[in-house]
Amino acid sequence: MSTVNFVSLYNKYRLSRFIGVDDWADRLSYFYSFVLLLTCTLLVTSKTYLLRPIACHMPTAPEGGNFKNYVESACWVLGTVPIRSNESMPQRVESWEELEKRRRINYYQWVPFMLALQSIMFYIPHLAWQTVSFSRLGTDLNQLVAKASEALVAKSESKRDECIQQVARALELLLFAHRDYRRGVLADFRRSLSRIVGFLLASKRLGTWTVFAYFCIKLTYLSNTVVQLYIMMIFLNYDHNMFLFAWKLVGNLLSETYWTESLYFPRLSYCTLRLRHLGARENVYAGVCALPVNMFNEKIYIFLFFWVMIVMLCTAISLLVWVFRMSTRRRRCTIIKKYLRLKQLPAPDQIRAFEHKSDNTRSSRKSLERAFRKSVDGFVNRFLCFDGVFLIHVMTSNVGDVITADLVALLWKAWITRYAGRPEWEQPSDVSDNEFEYVSPTVDEGRTLTESTMSGQRTNTRNSMEIRRRPHEAESARTRSSLPQSPATWTC
Repeated sequence: MSTVNFVSLYNKYRLSRFIGVDDWADRLSYFYSFVLLLTCTLLVTSKTYLLRPIACHMPTAPEGGNFKNYVESACWVLGTVPIRSNESMPQRVESWEELEKRRRINYYQWVPFMLALQSIMFYIPHLAWQTVSFSRLGTDLNQLVAKASEALVAKSESKRDECIQQVARALELLLFAHRDYRRGVLADFRRSLSRIVGFLLASKRLGTWTVFAYFCIKLTYLSNTVVQLYIMMIFLNYDHNMFLFAWKLVGNLLSETYWTESLYFPRLSYCTLRLRHLGARENVYAGVCALPVNMFNEKIYIFLFFWVMIVMLCTAISLLVWVFRMSTRRRRCTIIKKYLRLKQLPAPDQIRAFEHKSDNTRSSRKSLERAFRKSVDGFVNRFLCFDGVFLIHVMTSNVGDVITADLVALLWKAWITRYAGRPEWEQPSDVSDNEFEYVSPTVDEGRTLTESTMSGQRTNTRNSMEIRRRPHEAESARTRSSLPQSPATWTC
């Protein structure tokens, strides 16, 4: 029994771990990179502060039993100077000082702290997105996605439908609450400007705020990777182009050059100490130190440098994909048409069913196509807007096409039965929540809707869609216009 419970808990964790309003590139930053850097931090910390990170030897040393420990501690704190094997050691104090100014390395003891800081930097954009999306939208989008994901593992059809209906109803309420009901010259100007610049004009009423905020977070993820690469270059005392730095690392790996030659992660380095004695001038001692901790730093930073470059490339690709999805009206309508066809809702594929009703088959076909495009265009641009299409894409990446198609079908039905044909749809149609029950639209419903659109008549709720009434409410149901009610408690 304990094994079964463990497997059930693991499956639940595996499902919900990556559920959220984000995509694979975001998870690559805030989850995989965060965990990777945190693991490296623990590894380097244990080697640096729990084990022996440095061992030094000085051929000439003053008398004293603790001098060796003192040398190792001093060289660890003050830093060491790497010297190539084909270079001669300085013979004068001035030459040593000049070499130390150019090559002194003292970042070993700071590596654990830098790795911890880098891990936090990868996670900060995710925290910002969670906070901003919840506080500004007034609802928890992650909870909506998580509820939709429960439909994937629902054990019964009724529970699956209930989960999908709750998510669809919550999305309808969200879109209705953010509708643009404003009047005046300024409101008209903002709407005109929004048609030109798209989601670049952040406005909750225009349905662009969520998309705008998400693109800002995307740019933050991308900027973070660039800053990470720059920090690693500065941290490793390299002040040239970052791509040249990567090229040098690859060249050293392919040519099997020792790191003592590249000076980035020297295994052997030199250290000088100045000691003052009473009644004597200052004495300078030089020794050689082995840095086993660099074996870890070497592997970690080489891997991290290329890992961050991969994350930067993936984030840039993801950003371009989102721009491609949201920038044009045609692309925004494409995904909605896709899911409407999956649910066999009014689509050009169904035009053959209406051909016998028109003497001119070609004219009927074209008219139906225009009606369908106009209907979908109104659904996307007046009801869903940028934010709604964005949430549909998020649902697709988290729960797949099947669940998302059901959600789009229910939202389409809500638009047709409650809001379509109303100026700015300030008020819903005269169907109350007690009378209305979500059902997946069928092919016949789609035909009725298309015929109504072709005839130029306003869509009537009870004639164009199948509305199921509960038996005990059929007689008492009456027409009224009201705001959508709060969604039911999420028990599924």
